[in-house]
Amino acid sequence: MITKSMTKNQFLKRGLIFYPKSLLFWSFFSVSLTYLIYSFIAINNRSHSVSEALINFLLQVVLTWSAYTTTAIFYYFFRKENDILKK
Repeated sequence: MITKSMTKNQFLKRGLIFYPKSLLFWSFFSVSLTYLIYSFIAINNRSHSVSEALINFLLQVVLTWSAYTTTAIFYYFFRKENDILKK
């Protein structure tokens, strides 16, 4: 179900970076950062060297960034398509 709030632009695009504009996506962003901090602590406790910790942590960063960016792209272009369909 598409609500009126979903058709608003939820993100501000600056180059390759999407900045959240709504409270919902700020919370999504903060949950993502909290997850990254927690995963770094967990990885650091299990690893025996710095390179092992960084390699595993970078994988988590890439996966979290891709989930956040995919969500931002979906909402950014979903709004654009709704504006085009309304005209």
